[in-house]
Amino acid sequence: MTAKLISVIHPTRRLPLALKVKESWLAAAQNKDIIEYFIVCDQETHPTQDPVEMEADRVNLGIYYSPGNTSVKANNYGASKSSGDIIMMLQDDMTQDVKQGWDTDLIGRLPADWKTKELAIWVGCGLHNPDGSSLCGHIVMTRPHYSRLGYFIPPWYYHLEADLHFSYLSQKQKTALDLRRELVWKHEHHRPDVDPAPYGRVYNSVNDSGETWQKHDYRTFWDYAKPHIDATGTDLPLDFKLP
Repeated sequence: MTAKLISVIHPTRRLPLALKVKESWLAAAQNKDIIEYFIVCDQETHPTQDPVEMEADRVNLGIYYSPGNTSVKANNYGASKSSGDIIMMLQDDMTQDVKQGWDTDLIGRLPADWKTKELAIWVGCGLHNPDGSSLCGHIVMTRPHYSRLGYFIPPWYYHLEADLHFSYLSQKQKTALDLRRELVWKHEHHRPDVDPAPYGRVYNSVNDSGETWQKHDYRTFWDYAKPHIDATGTDLPLDFKLP
C-alpha cells in the first residue's frame, strides 16, 4: 500500500458539492494514491444517518460526521483521523482552475527534510496580495507542526480569525514557509457565478450567529491570543476559553 503523504480535510454542509470538489482535485492530482481525502459534515446538519449507510460512506467515500457546527471543529475532527505527512484544507468553493499536478507541485517546493520539520505552509488563496498582506488564507502544515500544536485549525475560534491566528503565530515562531506567489489555490466564495448569495453561502453558513460569532473571534485574537503570543512567543493554552 502506498504511504499517504497528503491528508485533505474538507468541511462541508453541502455534501453533493463537496463530492464534486473531491472528484475535481483527485482527477487533477499527479498521484492520487498518495492522498487521503476526508469530507467532514457537521452532525447538526446531518443529525440522523443509518449506521450501516454511515459505515459505507466512510469506507467508500471518506465521509465523517463531526460533533459541532463550525468549520473549525470539522477541520480538527478530520485532522484527528488523518495519517498523512502533510495536512491541508479544501472547501466547497474551490472548484475552479484546479492545477494539474497540484500534489507533486506542492511537495516539490518543500525543503528536503520537510517530513521531519515543523512547517506552516502558506498557500495563496487568490484573495490576498502576498506583497501587501501578512495573512495566509489557506492552512497547510506538516505532521510535526500539527503534532506540536495539538490542532489543525486554531480551536478557540468559530471561523473568522482562525487564519489570522495561524498566520501570526507561524511568523512569530518562524515556522512559516511562504509559497503564496508560487502556489495559488483559488477560493471563489466572492464570485456570484460560483456562490450567488451575498458574501457567499460558504461564509453565511458558518456565520449564522452574525455579530455574536464575529465579536467572539475578534476578541479572542486581538484581546487575548495576540498579546499572549507577543509576550511569551507561545500559543494559547488548548483549554483557553474567552471570559
